[in-house]
Amino acid sequence: VLVEIGALQARLAAGTRHALLGPGSVHASLIGGGRELSSYPDRCRLQIERRTVPPESGQTVANAMGSILEHLAAEDPSFQASSRVTFVRNPWQADLDSGIAAALRSSVERVTGVPAQTMTQTGWLDSALLGDAGIPTIVFGPSGQGAHAESEWVDCESLGVCTQVYAGVMEQFCS
Repeated sequence: VLVEIGALQARLAAGTRHALLGPGSVHASLIGGGRELSSYPDRCRLQIERRTVPPESGQTVANAMGSILEHLAAEDPSFQASSRVTFVRNPWQADLDSGIAAALRSSVERVTGVPAQTMTQTGWLDSALLGDAGIPTIVFGPSGQGAHAESEWVDCESLGVCTQVYAGVMEQFCS
């Protein structure tokens, strides 16, 4: 299964790319099984993270995993496995023409004196959940390093700038 997931990642990386977000990705996140060191495990549980990009969906993920398991079962009749999608965070892309995006650009320029720059990045953000719920959403935050690492930090000066920008967005967008 791990070899097939690696092959799926290679296909995703070499396949169709979203114009802003690039390709989707997949990796084995958690693996567990067995009962003790002296016995062969009777089962294994594998959890994967599959980051999707438009137009992929939870169904896209379910179909791909089902195909992998069907392929492996056809190769080895003793292989038994099942899969299920436990959480879907749909791919999301900010609407750069939205009112909240305009308010952010305006506030950034007012606070910093420099026009806002747009960047793209994939990741698990609540923005996708908010966007799916119809809530106007844009992502903006302080600079820093070490995301999800043991030593993660933000630059305190940029945090102060963000506070001023957020206040400006709220004043303009919420009034």
